[in-house]
Amino acid sequence: MRERLHKLIEQISTALAWVAYIIIVLMALHITSSVVLRWVTGRDIPVTTETATYYYMVALTFLPLAFVEMKNKHLNAEFLYALFPSRIQKVITLLTTLLMLTYIAFLSFRTLINAMERTRSEEVISTATGLYAIWPARWILPISLAITVLFVVSRLIRDLFGPADDPESALENSNSNTQGGE
Repeated sequence: MRERLHKLIEQISTALAWVAYIIIVLMALHITSSVVLRWVTGRDIPVTTETATYYYMVALTFLPLAFVEMKNKHLNAEFLYALFPSRIQKVITLLTTLLMLTYIAFLSFRTLINAMERTRSEEVISTATGLYAIWPARWILPISLAITVLFVVSRLIRDLFGPADDPESALENSNSNTQGGE
């Protein structure tokens, strides 16, 4: 059950990364089309800048967050970490994971409250062509961060207790994978 849940979270993380890949293509097509239209007709596609700012860029930044965590590709400063013995490295890894989990969980909760408030007020911005709803974009952060929290919790359980079919702790395997690179 635990492994199936972990795999499901990995699949969701991968799907969100693919959504981000699609969004970057859409953003490039949208902006390029707007520039070409402006060059040909002197008019651009309305709310291109606002869409890029409030939707595309936020989605590109946060949707793949769990996937980046899953691939262990966040920036790391390991110059001191590598000097510690293996046991100390395990403790540091556990503490930094717990710290990150606490921060992301708090941020997820706070952005959820913000998204609910903005949805209730139907947040809009004023543009040259009228009002433009941006409240839907406020949901990108809490969803992305919540998936990241789920992934980190799942990985933490796996690291502490091992995969569901393996009674040995997987913490040693996870540390050897991160130290040796991919």
